[in-house]
Amino acid sequence: MHHPASRYGGMSHEAVLVETLHRRHATEFSNVLAILHLLRAGLHEPHPIVDDAIERVEGQLELERLLVAPPILDLSMTLAATCELIAQSRVIRPVFSFQANACPAPSVTFARAFAIIAFEAISLITMHMDRADPPVIVRLALEDRIATLLIRRTSQPPGSMARLHRDDTSLMRQIVWRLNGSVAIAQDTRTRTIRIRIPVST
Repeated sequence: MHHPASRYGGMSHEAVLVETLHRRHATEFSNVLAILHLLRAGLHEPHPIVDDAIERVEGQLELERLLVAPPILDLSMTLAATCELIAQSRVIRPVFSFQANACPAPSVTFARAFAIIAFEAISLITMHMDRADPPVIVRLALEDRIATLLIRRTSQPPGSMARLHRDDTSLMRQIVWRLNGSVAIAQDTRTRTIRIRIPVST
C-alpha cells in the first residue's frame, strides 16, 4: 500500500506516538487554559490559586508547543526559546542574564530531551520569584564535547529562598541520567544553583 509522503516518514513508530501525545496534550492544555481564564474573568477580585493554576498550565502548554514545533538543532537556541516561554507564561516574569555558546544537537531526540531538561531546571530555579529578585543567570558552554548548563538565582530579601527537595528534581535527574549526564544542586536560604553536564556526541 502506498503511503503519502509526510514529515513523519523518517520517524519511528514510538516517535510518532510521542509526538501525537504532545499534540493531544497541547490541545487539552489549551482547553483547560480557556476555562481558567473564564473563571478568572468571573471573579470579583484576583485569587492567587487561580493565577498560579493559569501560570502552570500556560507554561506546560508552551512546552508542549515547543516540543511539537520543528526541532531546533542547536541547544543554545533551544535554551533561549525555553527562557522566553517561561518568562511569557509567568505572572511575575523572570529576567534572565543569558549567555550561551553554539552547541549543535546530535539528534532531534537529544534536542527535545534537552528542552525538557532546560524547562524543568529553569522552572525549579524561578519558583516563587519576587519582583525585587535580580536577573536569573543562565549559561551554556560546550567544551570537550560536554555541554554544561548552569542556572543560578539569588533571592531578595536574603533568607527567603525555599529549599528544593529531591522529589522536585526527579524528572530532570532521570532524563539527564538517560543521556549519561550529571546534575549538581547547591542551595541555601539566599541562592539556588543547578549545574547540568551532558556529553554531546556529534
